[in-house]
Amino acid sequence: MAAAGGGASVNCLLVVSLLLLNSINLIAGHTYIVGGDAGWSYNINWPQPGQTFVAGGTLVFKYPAREHNVAEVDVEGYSRCEAPPGSNVYSSGEDYVKLHRGDNYFICGVRSHCRDAGMRIVVTAE
Repeated sequence: MAAAGGGASVNCLLVVSLLLLNSINLIAGHTYIVGGDAGWSYNINWPQPGQTFVAGGTLVFKYPAREHNVAEVDVEGYSRCEAPPGSNVYSSGEDYVKLHRGDNYFICGVRSHCRDAGMRIVVTAE
């Protein structure tokens, strides 16, 4: 009987370990560095065609904090390159933003970086 109980414990431990590893892979797989190696910068060409995103995933914006910021805006703010009142604006230089399902719009709200230097993106999360 002792052998059977020991086997059940090992099986239970194996199942728990696999679930934990799967959870870690899911979390790690849902972090996206905006702009890749170039980061959040002028004339950003990101996301790449075919790149997919998951709702609940995290975008990481990396940039020189004294040069830029990140404003989470609606479609109108994106079109106008303006952060409407009440918009979430981040300025740490390493900002973590959760994606919601659908289109997520971001601009740089510093001077004319959005309009004249192409600092705006749309990320669609499924």
